[in-house]
Amino acid sequence: MKALPLNHNDFVQILGPDCKKFLQGQVSCNIDLLSHDKSLRGVLCNLKGRVIADFRAIQAGDAVWLQTEAGMGQQLIDVLSKYAVFSKVEISLVSLAGKIIGLFHGEEIEPFANLPENSPLADLPASDDAAVSGEDCIVVKLPAVKSKYQIISLNTKGDALLAKVSELAETATETEWAMLDIEIGILHINEQDSEQFTPQLLNYDISGVIDFKKGCYTGQEIVARMFYRSTAKKRLQLLSSPLTADAADTIIYSEAGAEKTAGILRIANVSNSAGGSLILAILGLQAIDSLPPPRLLQAEPVEPAINSESFLQFLTLPYTK
Repeated sequence: MKALPLNHNDFVQILGPDCKKFLQGQVSCNIDLLSHDKSLRGVLCNLKGRVIADFRAIQAGDAVWLQTEAGMGQQLIDVLSKYAVFSKVEISLVSLAGKIIGLFHGEEIEPFANLPENSPLADLPASDDAAVSGEDCIVVKLPAVKSKYQIISLNTKGDALLAKVSELAETATETEWAMLDIEIGILHINEQDSEQFTPQLLNYDISGVIDFKKGCYTGQEIVARMFYRSTAKKRLQLLSSPLTADAADTIIYSEAGAEKTAGILRIANVSNSAGGSLILAILGLQAIDSLPPPRLLQAEPVEPAINSESFLQFLTLPYTK
């Protein structure tokens, strides 16, 4: 079992009698399904159907928390506030610094010993996105190949619980945590990515982030038209490389007989003797079957014994099987 503090997120709180009704008309997930037992992944789009930010919605008492990447909280507030004029809601940043840890393991995590019986950790949620809410903390099961959870403290008793869990667990690294998202094709929007991509390019339309049955929300018409009336020509792909890659490297691939390039969006380098890396990048779908396969061109080759244009391998994402 491994654990680490999660300090790379902002939390936006929406509070008030209209909070769910208001959010339902703004975001891509069906907020009516949100409960103390279930969290939701969603996005906020602009009028052109491009993703401003992605988030995880969590029920916290009477409020809804939107968990997003660090630096994106204020953007969510700025956009949502424009539409909140006629709704009875209050929108603000919530500071959870030191109040949240991530937990993961290669196998199912057994309930923790020596903890109070009424602790949420005594009965961990079993399915992805499920939540267990107690007086002291909220536990959410996150999608991953491994068993992966996040624990949010709500008070001083929750703080003590987080400290106990951290004491029992092995310390993990940020790279290990990031790899858990990368290996299942999850990309979280940061400030550089905001309003650059459609949900289709990032696979949000096929990975459960978009609810096509929920009704209208900002950008919904364009997002739905792309899903139902067009065929995707490019999508987010997961690739592996024998090289230790860098964000400045370039992917070269063949499409319809022409050579094209793509930048690296996310990367996690393997920290073992075998080395190598996992990469998320947007490539044309024809590249999957094209020859030669995509290759990595390193901006600054660090492994001269290996060809700096080493071939990449496509890996299957769980939501495309």
